[in-house]
Amino acid sequence: MRAISTVFDVTVCLLLLSAAVVTLSLSSAGGDPPQDRTVDETASVLATTTVDLEYRLETERLGTALDATRLEARFAERADWLDDRHRHGTLAGMIARAAIANTTVEGTPLAPETSGFRTTVRERVAPTLPPRTSVTARWRPYPDAPINGTILIGEKPPARADVQTATLTVPVGAAGPEESATESYRELADELAAEIVDATLVRTSGEFVLGDAGITAAAVHRYRVLSGEQVTDRLLAAEIGQLNRAATAALADRLRADLRTRFETPAAAATATTQGTVWLTVRRWSV
Repeated sequence: MRAISTVFDVTVCLLLLSAAVVTLSLSSAGGDPPQDRTVDETASVLATTTVDLEYRLETERLGTALDATRLEARFAERADWLDDRHRHGTLAGMIARAAIANTTVEGTPLAPETSGFRTTVRERVAPTLPPRTSVTARWRPYPDAPINGTILIGEKPPARADVQTATLTVPVGAAGPEESATESYRELADELAAEIVDATLVRTSGEFVLGDAGITAAAVHRYRVLSGEQVTDRLLAAEIGQLNRAATAALADRLRADLRTRFETPAAAATATTQGTVWLTVRRWSV
C-alpha cells in the first residue's frame, strides 16, 4: 500500500463550536455523500458537522467481569440509569469519544457497556463518507502504551492501493507533561495516571459511571481494570475521592514500570506523550 499523505491538522474543540459549524438534522445527514470528495474535504466535514446522537448503555456486556456475589446491593444497576442517552457535538468529537470509550488496558475492555454508543457513532458517520474512504481514531498516552483506545469506521484500504490521508487532532483533556517539568518516571507516571483516571472515571461520572444511587457495576469494572484488581471490595465501600486516589496510585505503578522499559530517560518519555489528544486519520484509496 503506497500512502500519499496530505497533512490536514484540525483542532476540534469538544466544548466550543465556531459560528461556521454546519448543523445537520438526523434525517438530512443520512443522504448520499459526494462521490468525488477529497480526504481534506472529508476531514473538514467531520470537523464542522454537528449531530445529535441517541444511544443506550448496555451493561449486560460486562458479562462475567463482575462477580455479583462479591458486590453489595448498592453496586447493582438501576433501571433508570439505563435510560436512553443523548449527546450533541461534531462528528469528529463523537469519533474521538468513541475511541476513548473503546479503551482497553492490556487487552481488557475498560467500558464494554459503551458498545451501543460506539455502534451509534459508526452508523452515524459511515453514511457521510465517500466510497473507498475510512476513518480511524486512536487515543494513547504514549506509543505502545498498555492502555489505549481506537475505533475504525469503514474498511481498511486494500494492501496495494494508492492511499491519500488527512489527519485531524481532537483535544480531549490536558496536554502531556512538558519535558522540562518531568524529572522522573514516577512523576510522569503519576501525571499520566491522574489524567487517565480523570478522563475515564471522574469526568464521565454523570454519563457512564455513577448513578443517582451511588457507584454502579460499570464503575466497579473500570476501577478494577485500571488498578489491576488492586481496588478491593473494602476500597469500593470508601468515598469516591479515596477510591479515585487508590486507582490512580495503582495505575501509576503499572505505567511507571512500562515507561522504564520503553524509554531510556524520563525526558524522552515525556516528549513522546500524547495524553490529551485523539488522532483521526481519514484515508481514501484508488480502485
